Amino acid sequence: MQFLEQIREKSPHERRGHALQLALGLMALVVLGWIVMLPVRFANIIAAQSAAQQDAAQTAGAVNSQTGNATLLVATSSDSQY
Repeated sequence: MQFLEQIREKSPHERRGHALQLALGLMALVVLGWIVMLPVRFANIIAAQSAAQQDAAQTAGAVNSQTGNATLLVATSSDSQY
């Protein structure tokens, strides 16, 4: 509490300067945390994309082996018949 009393005794100009320093320090901590978490986020995205590609390749391989065609048959939401 002594620190707060010392700040209150200073002029408004000095108090605003301290407030700005505190705000910049807190913002720097938030930005630093965000930067540290970026590799984790990108790793999760890359892992999910890789898993999706592997699943698609396995599905295409199973469909191609069953039909003997080199195409992947995809169901549509329309009621058209082939």
